[in-house]
Amino acid sequence: LPVLALAVPQIGWNTRIVRAALADEARAPHIDTAVLDGLPRHRILVHHLLPGALPTIAAGVATSTGMLLGGAVVVETIFNYPGIGSVLAGAVADRDSPVIAGVVAVTGAVITGVLLLADLVRTWASGGRT
Repeated sequence: LPVLALAVPQIGWNTRIVRAALADEARAPHIDTAVLDGLPRHRILVHHLLPGALPTIAAGVATSTGMLLGGAVVVETIFNYPGIGSVLAGAVADRDSPVIAGVVAVTGAVITGVLLLADLVRTWASGGRT
């Protein structure tokens, strides 16, 4: 149940991001040319649509990481499930500043790392163009 509480909103969010990115890329002229050339649908998807939509998809997935970690605090508290969210909630209740600072630093480092990875994927997918 805790996994569903965290996953369902993220699945909906990321599905909308992927659909919008693919729909936006599908309006490109080279996609029309690939369709008119008679390429199979899976080849158009893998070789023409996904590379163009990958930067947007990577940014959307990276952005959802922060929402996932923030939601973990609430879900772990509600379901009494041990994890970083319950550690943070307990530290706030006990006014334990070093633990709060440590948890915030670790989650900040994780989010920064994921956003850096997404930027690297965006740079790679765009061929170094910014």
